[in-house]
Amino acid sequence: MIHGDPDTTLRHLRTFLGRHTADETRAHYERFIAPYFTTDGQPDLVVSNAAITAIAAELETPATITATEFHHSTTTAPEPAASSLPGR
Repeated sequence: MIHGDPDTTLRHLRTFLGRHTADETRAHYERFIAPYFTTDGQPDLVVSNAAITAIAAELETPATITATEFHHSTTTAPEPAASSLPGR
């Protein structure tokens, strides 16, 4: 949805950036959101890894997680918790 349907993304953004005009919301999207996602809507893992490394360095602590781990990137959907299954 991030790149494939930016109008929907902008409508969602306006719900929590309520005081912003449509132009301000679009500028926010173009500057702070769109550049950090791939064209298929996934987080850009190169950017995420760089951010994790930079934040860890700023905090003077080792980066102990990768962007893939942070974003829980998987190729299959996780199994639902037993308590969320119907009849349980």
